[in-house]
Amino acid sequence: MGYFGAASDFDERLAKKLKLSRTDVRCLDLIGRLGPITAGKLAEETGLTTGAVTFILDRLEDAGMVTRRRDTEDRRRVWVEIVPEARQRLAGLQQPIAEEMREVAQRFKAEELAVVRDFMRQAKEVFQHQVKDAVNESVRDAVRESVRSAQEAADEAARSARESVRESVRESVRTARDAARDAARDAARTARDAARTAASEGATKRRAADSAGEASAREDAEGEPPTEESGGKTG
Repeated sequence: MGYFGAASDFDERLAKKLKLSRTDVRCLDLIGRLGPITAGKLAEETGLTTGAVTFILDRLEDAGMVTRRRDTEDRRRVWVEIVPEARQRLAGLQQPIAEEMREVAQRFKAEELAVVRDFMRQAKEVFQHQVKDAVNESVRDAVRESVRSAQEAADEAARSARESVRESVRESVRTARDAARDAARDAARTARDAARTAASEGATKRRAADSAGEASAREDAEGEPPTEESGGKTG
């Protein structure tokens, strides 16, 4: 394993200990050394887009590693700062390797270190370019996945809403049909009761009329003068 492989392995292990991605740790380290810092400045330092930096800062803030506050004079500007606990934890993880690297640097002359410095600076630019492309693609994938998930959630919500509406309509139809049946039965029952009542009243009136007719006939019969046929004779 060469230098870059060893450095990459160290960064990977450091990121796992912090439960972050390697790019998150790079940004956290820069915020710790340069902060408070704006998202725009952080994008310049890392070579990332502002959209990618915003995405990373969201994760760091959710992890409790950084805080964001608005500028008191320019409310559009937001400052990012590492929290003290995160600074101490990051420094504690980096301190052993920093001390060993200082010991290694003391074995070389200033001119030799200058050559190494120039090489590392140019190598950093190469890495920044590659990381920028990789992270931007990662952000695009995350955005696409978020859009896809949101669309699926919207589709599911629409399906649920349609099914709910259909069920509501079916329930309304059932309720209306049951109410119509009940109303029809009630109306039929009321009509039958009214018919029976009317028939009963009609029969009562007919009986009363018959009784009145019979009584009138008897009265007429009793009030007629006797006739010869009834046995009336004169002396």
